[in-house]
Amino acid sequence: MDLMADPVCAYNLPDALKVGYVLDELGYYWYENPISDYDLDGLAYLSSKLRSPLAVGEQNYVGFPALRDYLKSGVGFYVRSLGEYAGGLSHVLKSAHAAEVFGVNYEIHSYGPPFNLAMYLNVALAVPNCEFAEVIVPETVLSMGMADVPRVNKDGYLEAPKNPGLGYRIDRDAINLTMKVF
Repeated sequence: MDLMADPVCAYNLPDALKVGYVLDELGYYWYENPISDYDLDGLAYLSSKLRSPLAVGEQNYVGFPALRDYLKSGVGFYVRSLGEYAGGLSHVLKSAHAAEVFGVNYEIHSYGPPFNLAMYLNVALAVPNCEFAEVIVPETVLSMGMADVPRVNKDGYLEAPKNPGLGYRIDRDAINLTMKVF
């Protein structure tokens, strides 16, 4: 099983380096957002000192223009982003293609409703440089209002959607019932 750590930009540089050394010893797959996504010098320093690749960009609310700086800097082996904060589905697709040009994987961050995951899963299936999809397990209140949701199969994979559009159906009756309750 591949393990990844995501402290969500919680560390300062010295603490991030200490934790990174431990992750290196344990053979972690990646070290995600150890420090601020805006600290490119700090990320470059970490990247030069650690064997575990960095995954960066999740907390980048600037969007596509900031991606250029990540890719030019050579920081991180994986680039991530939240499309809902940084430009939507078009941003995600453009970012994946830009990362591909630099030989970098673009791993989509999607903590939130299954409808967001459905959007990103369609992009992930359309590009060659995306290996992972982030999904909440077990399903939570965030799944409310969906007739079906992306699910992890017994082998640990998300299957491609089979329905038209984004591939997952909205349960409009459940949404209407929820609206009446509130």
